[in-house]
Amino acid sequence: MMNVESLLVRYTEDESVQRILDLIEKKENAHIRLSGLVGSGEAVVAAAVIRKTRCVHVFILNDKEDAAYFENDLKNLLEKQEIHFFPDSFKKPGSFEELNSNQVQLRTAALDKLINGPGKQNILVTYPEALFEKVVRQKALKKNILKVSLGEQLDVEFVMEFLNEFGFQRVDFVYEPGEFSVRGGIIDIFSFGNDKPYRIELFGEEVESIRFFDPVSQLSEKKVTRFSIIPNIQTHFESEEKASFLEFLPPTSV
Repeated sequence: MMNVESLLVRYTEDESVQRILDLIEKKENAHIRLSGLVGSGEAVVAAAVIRKTRCVHVFILNDKEDAAYFENDLKNLLEKQEIHFFPDSFKKPGSFEELNSNQVQLRTAALDKLINGPGKQNILVTYPEALFEKVVRQKALKKNILKVSLGEQLDVEFVMEFLNEFGFQRVDFVYEPGEFSVRGGIIDIFSFGNDKPYRIELFGEEVESIRFFDPVSQLSEKKVTRFSIIPNIQTHFESEEKASFLEFLPPTSV
């Protein structure tokens, strides 16, 4: 019985997939059309190509539903790879009044990976409605990121002022992106660039511990040595600080 690994190896050796790999390696400005694929065939070909390349891949599907299915297929085929979903920011299609904080977080996390992983392989799955929205330019975003590292000095009043300026809301318990809480020497922050909130424990003004925690149980989990606090990219920046998502991508993106 053929497993996923052997299936992807077979696809990688296929003449058509080799042609795609050759075009990517030569950086030829070619249009590639795949036809005759059914079911998860598109994702299998994509996974085979991803395994043999190191560039940024952006897959633009017809709509949000197609993109979600494609992302799920890729995750099942490439279990060790990090796949980023890049959705639109709003709760209802065609309605631009109410933001969906979880979807804003996914957008921000994807942009953060592109900024902090130059030269690395990044995989994004999206759809046209998500690309209609402009994103903050790299230079503006880099200037508005607060990085927190283990062992450094951190003033609580400065952090609170910084978070308020970034549009974060102070709450008793942190559950969603854009929230923070302060309890003595413990600061909980749910950055728009992370999929889980972080808990900073201070000894005086020194960062003694950083952990991410479960927002449901509020229990601390894995320790980390650093993380970045990113504002709401949809509300914090002026229109002149934004550009097309395609301008944000490295020139070697596929």
